[in-house]
Amino acid sequence: MGKKTKCIDCSKLCEGKRCINCHKINVKKKKTKCKDCEQCGKKMRVILSIIKRGEGKYCSEKCVWMSKRCKVKIICKVCGMTKKIKPSDIKNGGGNYCSHICQEIAKRNKVKIICEVCGKEKEIIPSIVKRGDGKYCSLKCRQIAQRGEKSHFWKGGISNNSYPRTWTKGLRNLIRDRDNNRCIRCNRAREEFKQALSIHHIDADKDNCNPQNLITLCDHVSGSCHGLTRGKEELFAKGFRNILTRLYGYEYI
Repeated sequence: MGKKTKCIDCSKLCEGKRCINCHKINVKKKKTKCKDCEQCGKKMRVILSIIKRGEGKYCSEKCVWMSKRCKVKIICKVCGMTKKIKPSDIKNGGGNYCSHICQEIAKRNKVKIICEVCGKEKEIIPSIVKRGDGKYCSLKCRQIAQRGEKSHFWKGGISNNSYPRTWTKGLRNLIRDRDNNRCIRCNRAREEFKQALSIHHIDADKDNCNPQNLITLCDHVSGSCHGLTRGKEELFAKGFRNILTRLYGYEYI
């Protein structure tokens, strides 16, 4: 037993600098931070982990409710009238107009742009220009601008190459039968689609019609597996080869 001394905080006799109760309180203080309530201004202690995740702004549920009830004044960008709205609306990107009428008027004040393809003038909403769009007057001009080497799917023009003579309907049906007329990736059956399942070249080489390089995938629907592989053949190649090795015992070099 060591010598008993007085506790620094409560002056009780203890073996260390502080007694057990004061020691626990001191540890809690280190893990917390003193701050003011954003609504009423009262001082409170908040755990550091709560502050890190963006909470601990109010001292009670009443202050939380009051903060939501309090509204902020905004000035309409069209008519100049003031209106009270919730602070959360401003955080979400709102609070620019006092009503739907003013919002529609703001959309009517369009900006003139010149099409980068045909040179025609067109009026569009300013918000479209702000997000980096509004370069073309129509979808047709946009498609023209993104053809060939300007397309992010461009691979040197290999899509224009014709298929070899070995690429026959019989070969495609053989691969579909081998895969039980199901998409290898999502396992959906042929009966779920209006058209036949597509046969995909794993290495994106049309001349390589070896059954080890062919796989059945769903197509002609939104979010199809064949559509996901376009432009990303190298990313999917290893996974497709592993599937065929597991199912049919194919070996790849």
